[in-house]
Amino acid sequence: MSTDDYAHLHGTHQADLFAGAAYVPELDRERLGKQVRRVYDCMIGGAWRTLGEISRITGDPEGSVGSQLRNLRMERFGRHTVDRRRRGDPAAGLFEYRLGAQAVEAFKAPRSSRSEAPTADASALELGRKFEKDLELAIALVEDLALRSADLRLLGQAHLFGARRELESLLSALQPSPKC
Repeated sequence: MSTDDYAHLHGTHQADLFAGAAYVPELDRERLGKQVRRVYDCMIGGAWRTLGEISRITGDPEGSVGSQLRNLRMERFGRHTVDRRRRGDPAAGLFEYRLGAQAVEAFKAPRSSRSEAPTADASALELGRKFEKDLELAIALVEDLALRSADLRLLGQAHLFGARRELESLLSALQPSPKC
């Protein structure tokens, strides 16, 4: 989805989305628009994720992920609630985040409860916009499932790698040492 599509879905114009002293629209607009969309797509499923996990899924740096989560709280990005809680040892300072329940529920809700059925006099343009929004949400869900699948595969590979290292260590400990 392009930045223009994201802006269209959220009722903003592409030029209105980003600002700041270091922001150069010609250099940053497209990159930041794609980045916020990747973070949004990653989080819409409702899973709790750390900045590191979101970074691995989206391929964006943790600092950028944190910035985009803050952007999602802004009105021009939909004024989403981004929940935050500590993970693991509280003294470690590790936090995890999820998109607020309202956005997640709206995303997961059946079509009939998300929007009213179109009336007989609804314009073709309005119907097209509703269809486009539903299609974008469906695409985001499929992308989220694909990312979760990839995340699980990486986690499995990491566990297998760790188990292999332990097994190799045990095998080397069991081998007789050469006698002089």
